[in-house]
Amino acid sequence: MKQILMSRKPQEMLNILSGKQTIIILKNVPKDFVGWVNLVCTKDTNNHLYYSSLITPNCYIAKKKIVLKAHNYLNGLVVARFWLGDNNYVVNHYNCENEVLQKGSCLSADEIRNYLGNKKHGLGLVISSLEIFAVPKEVGEF
Repeated sequence: MKQILMSRKPQEMLNILSGKQTIIILKNVPKDFVGWVNLVCTKDTNNHLYYSSLITPNCYIAKKKIVLKAHNYLNGLVVARFWLGDNNYVVNHYNCENEVLQKGSCLSADEIRNYLGNKKHGLGLVISSLEIFAVPKEVGEF
């Protein structure tokens, strides 16, 4: 089974884990890829993503490391995955004004255009079948 690792910044991971973000805008994706997309929370010195409790895992962003057990921090770990099948679709400069696309990606039309830059189109990956790992995994496991 094919799998890919995709790194996301802590704030974006927070949006994905909370269900606020349901679309990821990308410039490139392997053609005809079907399989699991594993989401890695990037290491960020300014933002630290952590579980507030392992019993009811709610995620939060802290501007500096606070005193928690080390396994509560998610930066640098694979924290979730989603299935990517035929549900991806083309995003171009002409449909950046689409409210569903903007709300789903948590980006404004201008932010989408700026991200795409000179490319005529990118891809919007719809996050479906999101699985949040109870115990985050090390990147080396993949």
